[in-house]
Amino acid sequence: MSGPKVVRIVTREEIMAICEGHQARLDAALEDWVRIGRRNDCISEEEVAAGQRRREAIAKLLASDRFMDVQKQAPLEIAFLANDLEARLRKVADQAAVERSSARRQAEAAKTLLGALRAAENLPPDLEKRLQLVVDGETDSKAIADGFAALSAKQDDGAAARHALAQRHRTDEKPPSLQEWLRRQ
Repeated sequence: MSGPKVVRIVTREEIMAICEGHQARLDAALEDWVRIGRRNDCISEEEVAAGQRRREAIAKLLASDRFMDVQKQAPLEIAFLANDLEARLRKVADQAAVERSSARRQAEAAKTLLGALRAAENLPPDLEKRLQLVVDGETDSKAIADGFAALSAKQDDGAAARHALAQRHRTDEKPPSLQEWLRRQ
């Protein structure tokens, strides 16, 4: 293809404006990363300082007229900050879901224990208050354990008496082996 070619010459000022735009977007992304990370308590001060150091390294590239490096590094850092923030928020959300699920299971267990202990008429008043707090959303695994202990202490189905009776009627005779039993049959 022949014909005149159009070549656009980019001035130093235009390149600097492009790089300063990258730097401004990086500053905004870093500010959002820090703000949202702190709000959700998923970022440490050491991580913030490391992010600031990476931002300063890119600013030094701009100050030393390494425009191509700035144009490469700034978008990579912006993408890293966005991906890192998303991963951190996902981890926080997952942890919150696990905690809600655990609290819900404890509340259901406490409600069931309250009903069983009330039916067995073996519910100390302080344990009733603690279990009711768990039903209302407070976390207290010791109250659940105490409730199960109180429930099992009241439940006497006569197993001990049957065991004592069996021991009295027990003989010292050794049970026959399978071959002996088959031979007798």
